[in-house]
Amino acid sequence: MSKHHAELPDVVDAPHRRPKTNSTSRRLIRAASFAMVRGAAYATGTAAVSVLVWWLTSR
Repeated sequence: MSKHHAELPDVVDAPHRRPKTNSTSRRLIRAASFAMVRGAAYATGTAAVSVLVWWLTSR
């Protein structure tokens, strides 16, 4: 290794870490909730544009 870079310590698993399955389920829940929020934003935006177009054409 170069003399300009410090040696990194070896990574040791901490005893307080949760099992991998909990991490995976947490990641899946987070991905699902992100998709739900994104879908809700898409639906709200589509509805708003539709109402705006309807309002402009019916005036």
